[in-house]
Amino acid sequence: MENMQSIRYYLGLVDDYKAPEGYDCYVWAGTFCTNGIEWCVRNGKKYEVLQEDVTTDEDIHRTYLYLDCVRDKIIDFLKNMLNEYHQSDYSKFKWQIMLNFWLACFLPSVYDKYLKLKRIANDSRVFYVDLYEASCLSVAIDMLDFSEILHDDFNFHRYEYSLLIKHITGISNIVVDYHDNYKRQPLNIYSTKLPEHVKSFDDKYRRYKENTKIYDEIVIQSPYIKFNMYKEIIEKAYGKISGYFLDYTHNVRNCLDYEKSLDVGWRTRRQCISGETDQFVNLICDIIGCFIPMVYVEEFQHITKIALDNYKWGLKPKTVVYDCEGVTINELFKAYLMNIDVENVLKIDIMHALPYGMGGYSWYELTELQFCDEFLKCGEIQNNNLKAKLIRMPYINFFRQIDNIHKKTEFGNAIVYANYAYPQHRGRLSMYEWNWYKYIKGELEFLQLLDKDILSELRYRPHPFHKTQWNNLEKVKQFIPSLLIDEEPSFFESIRHAKLFISEIMGAAAFEAIGIGKPTIIMFYPERGFAGTDENRSDIEDMLRVGIIAETPEKLAALVNDIHNDIEGWWGESERQRVVNKIRDKYVYFPKNAKEIWINKIVSYLKQ
Repeated sequence: MENMQSIRYYLGLVDDYKAPEGYDCYVWAGTFCTNGIEWCVRNGKKYEVLQEDVTTDEDIHRTYLYLDCVRDKIIDFLKNMLNEYHQSDYSKFKWQIMLNFWLACFLPSVYDKYLKLKRIANDSRVFYVDLYEASCLSVAIDMLDFSEILHDDFNFHRYEYSLLIKHITGISNIVVDYHDNYKRQPLNIYSTKLPEHVKSFDDKYRRYKENTKIYDEIVIQSPYIKFNMYKEIIEKAYGKISGYFLDYTHNVRNCLDYEKSLDVGWRTRRQCISGETDQFVNLICDIIGCFIPMVYVEEFQHITKIALDNYKWGLKPKTVVYDCEGVTINELFKAYLMNIDVENVLKIDIMHALPYGMGGYSWYELTELQFCDEFLKCGEIQNNNLKAKLIRMPYINFFRQIDNIHKKTEFGNAIVYANYAYPQHRGRLSMYEWNWYKYIKGELEFLQLLDKDILSELRYRPHPFHKTQWNNLEKVKQFIPSLLIDEEPSFFESIRHAKLFISEIMGAAAFEAIGIGKPTIIMFYPERGFAGTDENRSDIEDMLRVGIIAETPEKLAALVNDIHNDIEGWWGESERQRVVNKIRDKYVYFPKNAKEIWINKIVSYLKQ
């Protein structure tokens, strides 16, 4: 029998497209390493799967609860560290505004790798692993940059493993073959000018402010694409309401010093929380300096200066109205919120999804600064935890004309299947974020179970703004070569003439389809995906009971196969329509005067 110690086992922790030569056997950390396993099969290499990928929905749920506690400790830790670094005195609540969304992506990615390493720590075989020199630093510029790395750069995940193996004690069975420092690809930074009608209005307003010195009572933050509606709101009370339409992504990022040296000394000093017994928490404290984006450290003062200049007349508002982008990727707006009395300001988040208060269950959605995560279903009630009023407002989509929503729909020939999820929706573990097959596996199972004649009528619709889906289309078509793609730019135009709309996530698109009366089925597993209250749990149960929700790919395919010959009759059944009407009236608030309601409601806060 061959001496086990003489065999060189290469450990594949990241889903490499090609394994290095010179090893007797390739050992993959889990079945999620589809690219590496396929490479071995094609090249006749001996391989094993060290651990099956058995992450369950219950595992994800427990992980969410645990990491929520970790996040709270890390924000407290970073509050002290960053206040000392910046000689500031921001509260923990204000650092949450700046750090929540980044931690919601960073912590699960590291925790997933941490668990993998702990599980193989006692394996008797010796593993050789290719990693980057652990002494190097390669941090993101900001949250947007970090998100792009996390989803598109396999080498970044190898870099994470490099840091973890260096800092985790008790792993003696891994022999590290270090090579090269991890070097980031240059950012594709580009700038776009504001449209002339937006710029001229913005310039005119700023000149007016300089002359009158009137402070804003209501501040509106939004990408300029939503300018026209907000312009009407601003003009209702000129001088007391202002909108800030500067696009952080395209403009402010270009003002940052991308060549600025990292503060290596601060980032690499060893840290822990006094009295903390959780090994993972202390590990994060020890390595977080190697990952925290520059905009929170070296560039923080610069961003704050830009923010205070840009929001010069909005430092004492009564109300802040903002698009969800403001607390995800707009570092400028987050810095502004940190410099006002944000705890006591009425905050209105115009995020229209989540969806409509019935919630996708992901850490991203639950820990982002969503002051109004049940925006379309709740009354004007005070939420003490968030210190924000939750405002019932009508649904309005700024990208579409409200009149189009009320157009008559027709019963057509196509079945539109919307793949609008992206990895964050699937769960907050890193394998979901950067392994395409894991994230799309359920959708492939559904499509492969459809009857052939039904599949020929189906139009597969990727999200128009999420490049992950479009990048993976060719891979999907390897499994289903006959798959037809829906390339209609307008969602409503796409489904208006369809006979059935299918959504593989409980999201905005599904509720919009229900809102205009289109036969709709949603693939949704409540025990993993539910994040609502007892009140809307009964609505989920009703939708399950009448088949508007199918819990698994198998149930979804069986239902579509069964109703295909009479979808209109199935949809029109009296009990199903009773549930449809209840859901539409309760969650998808589509009045024709929605625009006027928005304008009058926001302006009314001037009188409070």
